[in-house]
Amino acid sequence: MSLGMYIRWYADNIWLFVPIQQKVQQFLETIPKYPYQEGQNLNAGNINYMSLKAAQALKQLQELNTLVVPTD
Repeated sequence: MSLGMYIRWYADNIWLFVPIQQKVQQFLETIPKYPYQEGQNLNAGNINYMSLKAAQALKQLQELNTLVVPTD
């Protein structure tokens, strides 16, 4: 693609930059909800019932770690 064709494409599609920024921002805000687990594939096809149960168990463990044990 020549520079002239790129500039033409850029000029024709510049109106998309603002709405797509909003979509990208919405997507990036969801990333903390789904942390990467080492050794796992980044593939939606590998999500199954057991991986969802494991994620739920991890969340419960994290909540337990935030509990304060009363001391006398």
